[in-house]
Amino acid sequence: MMNRVSLSPLNASLEPGDKQVVKALIYTESKYEDLLVPLTGEGGVEPGYPVGTPVPLPSKYVKSWNLTGPGNLISSNGNAVTYQAPATVNGFTNATVGLALNAPVTGTFMLLSNIEIMGDGWAELTIGGSSFTKFPVTPAVKSGQRYLLSNPEDEGGGHFLLTWTGGVGNYAYDLTATGNKFHFLVGNGGYVSSYVDPIQKELLPSGGSINITKMDNKWVEGNFTVSNAGIGPLLLETTHVKGRFRARVYNP
Repeated sequence: MMNRVSLSPLNASLEPGDKQVVKALIYTESKYEDLLVPLTGEGGVEPGYPVGTPVPLPSKYVKSWNLTGPGNLISSNGNAVTYQAPATVNGFTNATVGLALNAPVTGTFMLLSNIEIMGDGWAELTIGGSSFTKFPVTPAVKSGQRYLLSNPEDEGGGHFLLTWTGGVGNYAYDLTATGNKFHFLVGNGGYVSSYVDPIQKELLPSGGSINITKMDNKWVEGNFTVSNAGIGPLLLETTHVKGRFRARVYNP
């Protein structure tokens, strides 16, 4: 329903104090009466989706803008509104900018834009195709030749640690004590970036890598995959892990 109209962006990630313009767009020429009629695909079974360049939503469809969560709506211009994130955030939090549509039928019709405000840093991961778990992380600290990123007090349900040995680039996992590693420990077991090969019966580094996409003296961003993460204390079973992160860089 309402796939002719949308807010842009649908999702955004901001730092504390940042601003974000949220725009209401329409993708098709539409009469007032059929604004809420869903598009249909071939045969009228599957929903269709518009393609092409959208235009600003005409003001006759705009009823009111509203905000749920921290921050403020600091200006509004009909089909666009400017959101400002709070000046400080502990960890990360979320806000939702909503547009109530002036609809031709009885009911409440809303378009939503989800905004995430990131404070000191965060990471998220999925294990074995599960839903993503998101949690705050400490700043990335350089120890010797590698950087260490972890979560305080096992937030997210386990002890998270990611280590890598440089700046922007791609880092394969290894078995050295000071190399590139991942673990998410839960109780007496968990998931690590090594496993025991069932045929060779020896410990091997997992496939996948840590990819540092951006890094300067203030922030680091990246993602990681572990294609055969070892499970539990024996590491004979494996699963797939992937995630991403953004954190401050600690410069002593």
